[in-house]
Amino acid sequence: MEYQICKKCVMDTSDPEIVFDENGVCNYCKSYEARKKMFTPLAEEKHLHLQAMIDFCKKKGKVKNTIV
Repeated sequence: MEYQICKKCVMDTSDPEIVFDENGVCNYCKSYEARKKMFTPLAEEKHLHLQAMIDFCKKKGKVKNTIV
């Protein structure tokens, strides 16, 4: 096998199980891209999560600043 380095990462043919596609991208990058789609939240989900954290912090801040 001829020495080759992945076009997206630093993996090369020193790994005996590496396979490259026609664009020179390795099977590990392809696998990562496929799994990333399953676990990366959509923009709307990110926004809702961020808003929930902001609301939580505002609520805690109000409680902390009240005089008992």
